[in-house]
Amino acid sequence: MGIRALCAAAAVAVGVGSAAEAATYTGAFTLVSAYESHHPFGSDPVEPDRPMPGYWNVATGDTVEAFITVIADFGDSVHFTLGTLTETIFSSVLQRTAEGYSGVESGYFYGWESLTWDGTLSGTISYASEEYPWAKNVFGSFTLAPVPLPAAAALLPLGLGALALMRRRRRVS
Repeated sequence: MGIRALCAAAAVAVGVGSAAEAATYTGAFTLVSAYESHHPFGSDPVEPDRPMPGYWNVATGDTVEAFITVIADFGDSVHFTLGTLTETIFSSVLQRTAEGYSGVESGYFYGWESLTWDGTLSGTISYASEEYPWAKNVFGSFTLAPVPLPAAAALLPLGLGALALMRRRRRVS
């Protein structure tokens, strides 16, 4: 019984450890600012920046529920996705830096998104475009809710305690 219990406990522990390779977290996303600059013919702005009412289906200044998915650490990088209930805001590979992680997602019409993440609970995102004659500049921030232990990890001590109780009963009999 002793070796079987040890093997069962090890199998549960390995299962809990591998669940950390891909995880989805909830948190909050705030659209800090969004504005357009007028740059006709590549010159300096000829008009004052004009605020945009929002971007990424979020109103400027609002905070909405966000979902962050981090998939498998490949050594110096992770695949990171940031989204809201209605839209994926960023999905790309982030490279490890001294401050955490950062990455750029391009592919938009003359635009790109840049994201930095501290690797734990917060980060920032910006979008810039050079669409003639108006350039867009959007800035946002996100925070993650503290992550509770997976249910399996919380049940591990209970399982080990049940195994110990069963073993104790067998010794008494």
